[in-house]
Amino acid sequence: MRATAVICFILLLALEVNGQSFTIYNYSVPEGLPSSEVYEVYQDRKGFLWFATDNGIVKFDGHEMKTYHTKDGLTDPVVFSFFEDHKDRIWFRTFSGILSYFENDSIKKYKYNNKLGSYAQKGLFNYVIDDKGGLWFTVRTTFGHVDTLGNLEIVDEVKIQGVYYKKIGEHYLMEGSNRGDPYVKRLIIDGKQLPVTGSRSPYLNRVLRNVKWKGKDYFSLNQEVYAYDGQTLTKVVSSVHPVISLSVDKEDQLWVGYMSGGTTRYATDDFSIAWEPDFLKNKSVTKVAQDHEGGLWFSTLENGVFHVPNVLISHYSLPSPSRIKSVASGGDHMWVGKQDGSIFEVNIKTKKATLVTTVETPLVLMFSNNKTLWVSTSSEIKVYDHNLKLKRKYIGLSNDFYEDDYGNVYAVGGFRVRKFDPDGNEVMADTIHHHYRSVLAIDSMIIFSDRLGLHLRDTSLKTRTAPAQFSDVKFPDLLRFNDTTLLLTTLGKGFLLMNYRDQTYKWYNTQNNFLADNIYSSLLNDSILWLGTEKGLVRIPVSSFSNQDMSLKYLSKKSGLISDKIDFLIEADDAVWAFSDEGFSVIPNTFTKFTNTRPLFYIQEIKANKKIISPDSKDIRLGPQQNNIEVAFSFISFNNPNILLRYRLSEKDSWIYTTSKKLLFSSLAPGKYTFALEYSTDNSHWIPATASINFTIVPPWLSKWYIQLLLFFVFLMIAYLYFRYQRSINREKHRYLKIINDHQQKLIQSEVVALERERNRISKELHDRVGTNLTAIKLIVSQLLKSYKEPLASDVEDQFQIAIGELKEIIYGLTPPSLERYGLFTGLKNYIGKLNKSIPIAISLKTFGKEFNNHELNTIVFRVLQELLTNSIKHSFAKHITIHMNAFDDVLNIVYEDDGVGFNYDPLQSGLGLDNIESRIQSVNGTLKFESGNFGISYTIDIPVTINKEIV
Repeated sequence: MRATAVICFILLLALEVNGQSFTIYNYSVPEGLPSSEVYEVYQDRKGFLWFATDNGIVKFDGHEMKTYHTKDGLTDPVVFSFFEDHKDRIWFRTFSGILSYFENDSIKKYKYNNKLGSYAQKGLFNYVIDDKGGLWFTVRTTFGHVDTLGNLEIVDEVKIQGVYYKKIGEHYLMEGSNRGDPYVKRLIIDGKQLPVTGSRSPYLNRVLRNVKWKGKDYFSLNQEVYAYDGQTLTKVVSSVHPVISLSVDKEDQLWVGYMSGGTTRYATDDFSIAWEPDFLKNKSVTKVAQDHEGGLWFSTLENGVFHVPNVLISHYSLPSPSRIKSVASGGDHMWVGKQDGSIFEVNIKTKKATLVTTVETPLVLMFSNNKTLWVSTSSEIKVYDHNLKLKRKYIGLSNDFYEDDYGNVYAVGGFRVRKFDPDGNEVMADTIHHHYRSVLAIDSMIIFSDRLGLHLRDTSLKTRTAPAQFSDVKFPDLLRFNDTTLLLTTLGKGFLLMNYRDQTYKWYNTQNNFLADNIYSSLLNDSILWLGTEKGLVRIPVSSFSNQDMSLKYLSKKSGLISDKIDFLIEADDAVWAFSDEGFSVIPNTFTKFTNTRPLFYIQEIKANKKIISPDSKDIRLGPQQNNIEVAFSFISFNNPNILLRYRLSEKDSWIYTTSKKLLFSSLAPGKYTFALEYSTDNSHWIPATASINFTIVPPWLSKWYIQLLLFFVFLMIAYLYFRYQRSINREKHRYLKIINDHQQKLIQSEVVALERERNRISKELHDRVGTNLTAIKLIVSQLLKSYKEPLASDVEDQFQIAIGELKEIIYGLTPPSLERYGLFTGLKNYIGKLNKSIPIAISLKTFGKEFNNHELNTIVFRVLQELLTNSIKHSFAKHITIHMNAFDDVLNIVYEDDGVGFNYDPLQSGLGLDNIESRIQSVNGTLKFESGNFGISYTIDIPVTINKEIV
């Protein structure tokens, strides 16, 4: 069960005028206990409280109760007491005698219970675990021992009638041998017989272990308590109620618990000073424990467990149901005014309150100096002496009074500022168009707080300044902190210290090193500043403000105050009196137990993707899929309600503030994390709550650097192999292409050679046959025509001559004789010379270098230029054609240009002439580049000379 809200009730805070009590919390079934019959309360070394009941055990950290029963491994639901061994294991003494213990958040059975079975059935089983892990036990008249290997040894069988104690280490084991005899006549302590008288034994079974106190051992026997100094047994306590518990608290005080008789506390071993808490009267107190924060815990058989955080803080109530409106003190007097108009005088020594007077209209404020009590109501200001004799009264009200260094009293309220002399006579009254809340006179300055903001005026009430930075702040109280500094409390923004000379200031609130925002009252007591807030009473040494390390302590309702909200503070009788609607609490100035005790933090569990990881793990490695981390933690504190928390996952991260005690980190990226948790009880000092927890989200194997490096090398190897493969393919491809290209070139060359051979054959046939025949025919026809004296004979001869000339031109075009006889340059010049005579286009040829005499190359170049000239003559409408022939050692460069209309080249629709040109040039491994446009056309041809040599 979870005790999220502890029900607090305050006993003996009745409506008696001087009723005194202190804060008490009761934990019973409604608060989470499995039973109200509690046999023991115990705080272990880790700080947890344990409650033993007749229906299971409870582990309590101040916030959450966790109950363990038989379903959780407990051997018996009835548990009488606890024993913590040297390994921090919590052992349970049960009704059945079957042992179990708590270790690592689970209950385990004692592995040698079978050895103890027959003995445990004889009666109630008492045991002690020694430092070696051995078990010592007593049951009825038997003392035995079980070592860590399970070997059972019966050490002693008691034969002497009496109650037998045997000391094991620092503990005593007890058993009795005369259960049938109603009287106990002796105690046998470590074999020494010590007689006792008058002790009946019906409650012998309830006798608990002894305690050691003030250097002696104390034993309880029925209604008596005996002190044993090693030699002598002395009765020190005798009661009408059976003694059922002995306890020693952390302040070295002895508590004696009684059956249906409450408990008594003894501070000295002469047993002369005793205190019996009234709220436990008629209760059966089975144990008293004091926790690490100083709070007292009382387990009872009737009403569960009672918790008293502080017994030194006294509470008092007032009979009137109306809330306290104002408090004033002067000299040895203190007055409490209630909203209904009733005024009580409180005796500072006895704390007794007496109703002394009642004002007719609702009371607003009271103020007192050494002579006078000022009472402001909603309609008038009354001035009394300290005997409550009315001296004078004034119309109007006052929201605040302040006495300056000269005894003059200033009052503000109702748009008026008044000044009174020390006897209460009004010496000044002025109307100001501001509804002031409070006033403070210092030096030659009077400081007022308006509804919002501050006004600083001189003694003539002329405004000096109204700091704009405070225009939206509500200041209910002004306090002179020192010679140059004011303390200004606010509602909603904490408090600030302001230098009233230069108006520099510093805030203190929940955003700036303080734990509250609403400050209802303030008190400067010597070197201590007290502040009443909505979270309790705050105590701050004045010196801590100057060293920039504010040492803050506080009290709250959970730690002993009557209420969290403190409306008024008064110092009297070396104590601070804190008033609230419920009454008032008195805190001695010497009181040091404030709630800033360091809480004990612990990790409850760590989960990765809902799988539990040991909370003791400090360096956790998780897989890439275990990236949802849940950290549950808590802390052990029984009187500290104001614990602030913050956390982060890396030192580089900003702190994240939280109120939750279970943190979830979802979808964390791979990497290293350091979970750090800090807490603060004052919002000023932050302390590591637990050791940092390091955990690593391991990246997927593909993300690991060595895998990535390996993959990189594999990729490089594959790329290299692919590159080599591609190179081999390219080489093979180039080889095949070269073969194809060589084959094509050979085909082209063969075609060119065949074509030229055919041209030569045709040329020769035309020359040798057709030309010869035509010449013969010409001669025959000419002679015949002349013999007949034909007048057209000369014309016929001319026609034959023209035909023979044309035939010669055809033969020259097929195989220019000068090309083979004189070389390329000369052959071209002759050919171009003849063209210039027959066409209207001017053709110029410019050559550079040596003459080429390679017949096949000359023929190819001639045919190319012949084709280009034919294209220009037929299609370009050019007027000029220029040919540059440049013969170098390694290349023949040809540049052909005309100024015709050009043409648009389409590789998909190229003409036969250009294809012939390209194929001829490719046959000799040459290259062709051309440009065409409005300027005409330009061809650039480069033919390697090495090819020429190969062709030659």
